[in-house]
Amino acid sequence: MTTTRFLDGIRSIAGDYDLFLLDQWGVLHNGETLHDGARAAMQALRDAGKHIVLISNSSKRSDASVTNLEKMGIERSLYDTVITSGEIAWQAMKSGDDPYYAGLGRRCLMSTWGGDNSFLEGQDVEEVDSLNDAEFVLLSGTSGADASIYDEMLQAAAARNLPMLCLNRDMVSVDPQGRLVDCSGKVAQRYESFGGKVRYHGKPGRDIYEACLAAAPSAVRPIAVGDSLHHDIAGAAGMGIDSIFVTAGIHRFELDVADGGCPDAEAVARVAGEYGVTPTFTMPSFVW
Repeated sequence: MTTTRFLDGIRSIAGDYDLFLLDQWGVLHNGETLHDGARAAMQALRDAGKHIVLISNSSKRSDASVTNLEKMGIERSLYDTVITSGEIAWQAMKSGDDPYYAGLGRRCLMSTWGGDNSFLEGQDVEEVDSLNDAEFVLLSGTSGADASIYDEMLQAAAARNLPMLCLNRDMVSVDPQGRLVDCSGKVAQRYESFGGKVRYHGKPGRDIYEACLAAAPSAVRPIAVGDSLHHDIAGAAGMGIDSIFVTAGIHRFELDVADGGCPDAEAVARVAGEYGVTPTFTMPSFVW
């Protein structure tokens, strides 16, 4: 059986790779503050001449991530670029080349986190208040509550055969208070269970990885770093690239580890087996 190798930090394997695809939430920060050692690890990689591309299932466009990272102390010089699922979706909607987007219509019922509808800026799309007026459902974010609270709306939308666009396919995340909350991906999954059609962008799909690799064309030895077995590690495996599983993120509850703690090999093997993936490396947090 394939097993993972445990690391105390990335310094021991940094020389083997020239491109680091870093997840944001769960690896670099918790949505509000940086994780200890994350910035220093990025700086050490840059000092070693490494490419860094930040890969995120954020529903926001890439520039929004740049602004947010700067507020938390990660300056623009520490990475090559940011690729978000929201950016990929925005570009696809804007071009209209994809038949799925061409058939969406112009009126959407939008679900957001905190009322943020900035994704629609620059698009020829109108947000409506009633499902009866909508031609498609735009899932940008959730309230952070249990995904089942959306079931009534989802069932009504499925009965009308409304297509859904999911900008962030994360199933769960750890909020700044350390709680595990449902995310857009789980809502979209429920929509599919009711018979609805969903278009996803982002990890673990190939589209976002292809965009990341294209952003650093001279790099030939990539590795992905993330805290989600379902998104980050499975996505890397699907692309045939190595991965580092950060255990302090969303799986820490399943692994039964405290903040900063390191799970034992048996726990990692058990949880990874449940998701059908094996990370190349495992480390408690992203540090040098």
